[in-house]
Amino acid sequence: MVMNKQYIIEPERKLPILGEYEVCVVGGGCTGTLAAIRASRLGVKTALIEEGGCLGGTCTKGYISSWHQERDVDFNQQILAGITFEIIDRLTKRNAVIFRKRDPTQSRMRQISSYIINTAELQIELDEMVAEAGVIPHFHTLYCAPYIENGALRGIIVETVSGRGVILGNIFIDATGDGDLCVSLGEKTHEVQRKQPATTCAMVYGYYNIPYAENIICNHMSEYNLYSSGWNTPMPNNPSGTIWGKSNVSLNLANAQELTQAEIECRRQNRALMDLLRKYGDNGDRISLSSLSMGVAARETRQITCMYTLSKEDVMYGAHFYDAVANGSYPVDIHYPDKPGATYYYLNGICEREIYNRSFEQTRWLPEGAQYNTYWQIPLRSMIPASGRYGNVIVCGRAIDADPHAFAAIRTIVTLNQTGEAAGVVAAMAVHNGNSIIDTDIAQMRELLKKGGAIVL
Repeated sequence: MVMNKQYIIEPERKLPILGEYEVCVVGGGCTGTLAAIRASRLGVKTALIEEGGCLGGTCTKGYISSWHQERDVDFNQQILAGITFEIIDRLTKRNAVIFRKRDPTQSRMRQISSYIINTAELQIELDEMVAEAGVIPHFHTLYCAPYIENGALRGIIVETVSGRGVILGNIFIDATGDGDLCVSLGEKTHEVQRKQPATTCAMVYGYYNIPYAENIICNHMSEYNLYSSGWNTPMPNNPSGTIWGKSNVSLNLANAQELTQAEIECRRQNRALMDLLRKYGDNGDRISLSSLSMGVAARETRQITCMYTLSKEDVMYGAHFYDAVANGSYPVDIHYPDKPGATYYYLNGICEREIYNRSFEQTRWLPEGAQYNTYWQIPLRSMIPASGRYGNVIVCGRAIDADPHAFAAIRTIVTLNQTGEAAGVVAAMAVHNGNSIIDTDIAQMRELLKKGGAIVL
């Protein structure tokens, strides 16, 4: 039968209320999880909504195991702490973290990749931390739409394995990564056409038994229609295992059709890399693809238009803000969709072009001897939707407002975790004070962040 309809009308139906909370966090990646923990620790009833079966997002489901250092660009001042380093301390007790010592003979990027996390242990640790904080998790719960009552956001409609329902709340934190809640509320977004590439990570055994594996990949990529030699890290407490992120696609992962294409292409690339190493690498017959991450990991999709757009100049010249919620020194990090390696622009003026076979070259984007700030900051205003239409919504994580170059610096896990903590504090304050997020008392927010273990500069 041929269907000529372009749409159908879904009949009205009564939805059961699955819970009522003071704070509702949509998205259970690391950023959303830390937001929920922070809010709950401040005494508000908090729900954490996650479409999958575990917390941690791209860190756990995506095998992104490398966390970057907590110091300024000169490796002197500690500029971030908080729940991120509670996690590292807890995992250290389980031999689930590799600490990389800084080696000045290597690229700066290698020097700032300080912590390698066992992502399976992280899944369990986040479960325990959420339970200890009193957060109520909702796994296998897919956000579908906002529930608006008399012009106000009153809840979210979700689909679960038990059917559709609604979760009610007072304050909502959009930690979806793509800004799904804000988009469905009609908030403006912006994005670039040429997005930094995404990857599907793999767990591989035998990789380190192949001499010069990265050189081999670089020399034969074109034969297998590959674009990047990617990165790799050892697995904590498992010397034979490797996590690698070597697939590379530049599709729009906020578009369902392109996301599907990206998933398939990334898996193809992972198999192609295995075939390449088996063909050209000594001991290639000993390499084994053990598992693939549960989905493709995005570097960027879209940003919500908020009260302030963090700019390239803000990051590269180390701007500081009165309402700062996060500090960082990670460089502007440009990956390429069609060739290996990346280019990094550091606050101290170094420009580093790195090829993933360990070779790198350094030039300067600032003159030698020029003054520079040693860290940059993210303001709260970059997390509050600009329309002001809904005073009970705040964004954290990958969808906060930044231009493409600024976003290329702030998108790392340890940085975005700080925005999650800030969102949790602001949400709890709004509950306790009975005010709009737009009217947040900045001094009180920064003091609560500091009391909770964050570094406030």
